Amino acid sequence: MEVKHVTSPNVMEPDMMENFAIFDRPYKCTCLCLERPKMKGFYKTDNGTMFGSISEPWTCCDPLFVIKDMNKEPQFQIHADCCQCGLCCRNDVCGKCSDVLFPIYPASVTDFHPQNSIGMIKKVSGDLLKELLTDADNFEVLFPPNASPEEKLLMIGATLMIDYLFYEDTTKSQQNRDNRF
Repeated sequence: MEVKHVTSPNVMEPDMMENFAIFDRPYKCTCLCLERPKMKGFYKTDNGTMFGSISEPWTCCDPLFVIKDMNKEPQFQIHADCCQCGLCCRNDVCGKCSDVLFPIYPASVTDFHPQNSIGMIKKVSGDLLKELLTDADNFEVLFPPNASPEEKLLMIGATLMIDYLFYEDTTKSQQNRDNRF
């Protein structure tokens, strides 16, 4: 995925956009603890210098994402509770209309309580009609204080990864519903 900087907000032509970063997430067939998802961020202009990565280590239940800097040192953890309605019941009306919280913690935290979080990624539910008829998802990101631009970009990448892993539906029923419109 290419991340572009728009130089003129009123004109959305390719000439007015410059690529400045790339997120690379190779396809992997994930099975429990094998081949866990990982995404790397590269600068487009600095000869492809990696500015960080996002990985999802295997956990028994609760989703966990680790954000590492360019030196492969962990900087943040995103740890969600699997007992949120929007995660465990995402295919029914109740789950689709529930907000889901993904708190952001410093890498050193081992006690995952909301009072220890320094930021938040929140999947915001739309109204019932939007949730039932579209596959559009809305997220809000509250960045930790003093986060660098690279860390903020990695948190946006983590948000995209969360969306792909938990909220993109490619089942037969979703494909049939899409074909009707």
